[in-house]
Amino acid sequence: GHGHGHGHGRAHHRHGHGHGARAPLLSDSDELLIRLSDGCLADMRMMVATSVVRNVATLVGADQEGKPLDESGPRRALLEQGRRWAAHVREPWIVLVLVGCYVFVTLVLGIPIVGLVARLLLRAAGVRAQLGWSLDEPLASADQHVGYTVLGFIVRLCDAAIYVFLGKLITWGSRLAGGRPLWARHGKRTLVIVESPTNHQMLEAFVSKLFAQSYSFCSLDVHGASGVDHFVHRFTHRVSRGVLIAVGRPDGRLCCLAKTEASLILACKQAAFIANPAYSMADDSGNAPEIVSLGHNPFKPAGVVSHIALPSSQRRRFVDELVYEKLHEVQGELTLKPTRVLNTITTRMLTELTSHGYRSLAHQALRGIEASVLFHAFKELPMGAHFIPREDRTRAVVPPPAANLIAAIRASSVMLRETAGPGSDDPHERLAFATKLDARTHEIQDRQLILQQFYEGRVAALERYISFCVMFHAMAAESSRPWLLRPWNIARSQSNLRVATTAAPVSASDASNDSETVLSETRIKLRLMAIKLRRIISHM
Repeated sequence: GHGHGHGHGRAHHRHGHGHGARAPLLSDSDELLIRLSDGCLADMRMMVATSVVRNVATLVGADQEGKPLDESGPRRALLEQGRRWAAHVREPWIVLVLVGCYVFVTLVLGIPIVGLVARLLLRAAGVRAQLGWSLDEPLASADQHVGYTVLGFIVRLCDAAIYVFLGKLITWGSRLAGGRPLWARHGKRTLVIVESPTNHQMLEAFVSKLFAQSYSFCSLDVHGASGVDHFVHRFTHRVSRGVLIAVGRPDGRLCCLAKTEASLILACKQAAFIANPAYSMADDSGNAPEIVSLGHNPFKPAGVVSHIALPSSQRRRFVDELVYEKLHEVQGELTLKPTRVLNTITTRMLTELTSHGYRSLAHQALRGIEASVLFHAFKELPMGAHFIPREDRTRAVVPPPAANLIAAIRASSVMLRETAGPGSDDPHERLAFATKLDARTHEIQDRQLILQQFYEGRVAALERYISFCVMFHAMAAESSRPWLLRPWNIARSQSNLRVATTAAPVSASDASNDSETVLSETRIKLRLMAIKLRRIISHM
C-alpha cells in the first residue's frame, strides 16, 4: 500500500528536514505532523468499526436505533456486580430498619428474645417462677428460691447485650444470608475508581452525581486515582476492610500495553495484601478491600475478588498476539525463528487458497501480488501486519490480474478464522516472552506503539468507561429505593440548571479574541507533546 515505506510514528518537520535529522524547537508558525501509513489508518478505521460499534451495543443492551438486544454475558456480569455492591451501600439503612423493628416488638410486647425462651422452657418443665427482680415490685419474688432470681438477672443481662450488639448481629446475619463478605467494616462504604486519568475523573463525577440526592445512610464516598501514577501513594495507606476498589485494566496481551497492565496489577496487589490479621484470612472474607477489575484481558490476578472480561473477539488481533501464539505452540522446536512466523502471518492466506484447490490463483498471487495488497483485500490479516519489512514478505509487484484475484477471494468462502491460541494471558509472562525475541521482531513490535496506544486510548478505554457506567448505574438504581422511604432521582443532582437573566459581562469580540488565544496555546501544547513523542520513539 502507499505510504508503507515511511517510518511509523516518526515526526516530520514540514519545512524540509530529513527523516533522520532532529528537528529544532518549534516556533509558533511551525507545524508538526505524525505521519501514518495507509495501513495504520485502515487499522484504525477497522478498530472503530469492529470494536466500538458492536461492543458498545452489546454492553448497553440496545442497538443504534434503541431496540433492546439479548442480554450478553458481559452485560449480565456488570449488572450483577452493580447489584452486589448496591447491597453494601443499602446495608446501613436495612440494618437500622431491622433493629428498630426488633426494639419496637420486644419492648412494646414485653418479649425480649432470651427472656421469652427462658420462660417457655420453665413452663414446659412445669415451674412457675418470677425471673429477675424489679424496683417497681421489690417483694414480688420474695417467696421464691433465690436461684430463680439470679437466673432472671442472667437472662436480662443477655437481652441487654443483644440490644447493645444488635446492629452487628443483624449485619452479620444479612451478610451471611446474602453471601457477602462477613468481616468488612460496618457503616458507609468508600469507592475508589482506579483507571486512566480521563476515565477515573469522568467516572468519579458520574457516580457522585448518581448519589447526589441520596440519603446519608444510603450513600458512599467516591474517589479516583490513576493506577500507574498516584494510587499507591494516595490510597494504600487508607485501605481498610470493605473498601470497594473498581479497577480498569488495559489489555496486557498487547506488547506495548503489557508493562502498563503489569504495573497496575502490582499496585492492586499492594492494596489487596493490606489485611487485618485479627480476622479470617480466607479469600473474600471481608478482611481486605473488595477489588473488582474490568478489562479485555480475561486474566484474573491474585487479590482480585471478581474480574469481568469485556468482549474482544470482534476485533482483529495484532501481529504480536499471533507471534506469541505461534511460538508458544512450537516452543520446544528451537529451529523456528520469529521472523519465520512473521512471514507465515502475511502469506498464510496463500497457503489456505492452495489447500482448497485454488492452486492457480495462489500461483498467480505468488508470482505477481504483494502481501501488502492482499491484506487490504483479506480482512482477516492481523492489525499491524503492514509493519513487517518487505524482505520478510512475499516479494512481487502488482500485475493486472490482481483485481481478478481479489474479487475471487472476496467471492469465495475461504476465510481464516484465528481462534484463541494456547499460552497465558498474564502480562508478566508476555513480558518474559518478549525478552526472548530477536532484534527484528522487537523492532516490528515497537513500531506498533502508536497503533496500540490509539487502540487503548480511543477504543479500549471508551469501552471500559461505558462498562463502568453500566455497572455503577445498576448500583445506584438498586440503592435509590430504600425501605419505607421515597426513592431519590438518580438523574438529578443538587446543582440544578439556572437561567441567567442578566446581560453577558463580556462582548462577543472579546470572547472571540479569547478563543483564538486558547486555540494558540492549545497548538503550542500539542506541538510540545509531539516533540516529546518523537524523541521517545527515536530512542526506542
